Amino acid sequence: MGRKMKLRSIVASIKIAWVLLILAGVVITTFAVTTMTTMKPAGNQASGIELRLSSVDPPDPEPPCIIYRDIVGVPETTYLGLTVRVFNWKDTTLYFSITGSGEGYTFKTVQLGTVDSGKDKYFLLDAFATRPRPAPEELEEGEKIETIELILSAYSDENYTDLVETYTKQVTVHWINSEDPVWTIEVLNNFDDGTVQGWSAVVEVGNSASEEVATDYVLSAPYSLKATIARLTTMAGYSYELRGRIEKSVTTPNKDKVFGIFDLRFSTAFGPRSHGSKVTRFSEIRKDADILIHLGSPAWNVAGSIPSDRWLRMVVPLPKNTTVTLKVILCAYFYISGGPIGGEDQYAYIWLDNFKIISKEA
Repeated sequence: MGRKMKLRSIVASIKIAWVLLILAGVVITTFAVTTMTTMKPAGNQASGIELRLSSVDPPDPEPPCIIYRDIVGVPETTYLGLTVRVFNWKDTTLYFSITGSGEGYTFKTVQLGTVDSGKDKYFLLDAFATRPRPAPEELEEGEKIETIELILSAYSDENYTDLVETYTKQVTVHWINSEDPVWTIEVLNNFDDGTVQGWSAVVEVGNSASEEVATDYVLSAPYSLKATIARLTTMAGYSYELRGRIEKSVTTPNKDKVFGIFDLRFSTAFGPRSHGSKVTRFSEIRKDADILIHLGSPAWNVAGSIPSDRWLRMVVPLPKNTTVTLKVILCAYFYISGGPIGGEDQYAYIWLDNFKIISKEA
């Protein structure tokens, strides 16, 4: 029998494109960061700095940001984390910090470092805020809406004392109680029947992918779904991408509100043949080709990694009365410093347990 793991983390989604994440647990020590050259919007950019939670580029307005969270199975203290995108329209390099505010929330103040003039960076904030888990009776009709503010500050000095400008962004938090009787559980995949229940593993970059029920990490005993994506060792001294996914075709109910709830775990490993360094670069949930959630950095050759080796939760809204293929993608990079060539020896793993689709009328 595998270890029954308590769900430590909660990951929620944004209603638009791709960089919002919610997560919890041990704080990682390095942000996932990438630098991009960005043209300043003409005419409608009143601020010299900007904070975004999506891949929507200025000058296009960013749609409202909505985080979906499910209270079921999470600890009494819930954790919030974000991937944020910081823009610097000023004519000099600035130092940035970020904090937040919201009733019942406790936010950290995180010093992000520098963003050069005319550029932007992505930053991964792990366990950025805490909030006591709402009680079920607080969620009328199985739902509760909150608003939080993210506060970005820019400074001219490395000591973060000479404040240049601040930028505030409102974010909606949409709590769900998926066990409230108002919700119908349309799909429940807990793999306890010993089958993969329609999920399959697909290799995107690499050599092979396989799926099985597993007992090494589970949320509801005895089984979870485990996918293994593998690649061949080819040549030392180079970095190699390994990317794969799990997927399943589903038909959503004809109801006004439909959500998919994913409990996921990611990991990477070298086999016995090779050695080096590795990073879990990003994960995505897609509906067909549409990206619903993107966790982590959009580039591979930067420091940082998404959280791995612990359970994460992601909640996404789904269209009603539609057949779609839901995909969970994991991308990792391996730097091979030594070892023989010719055998599969780098691995990425995806675990899934207690996947649900829930629905109700408005």
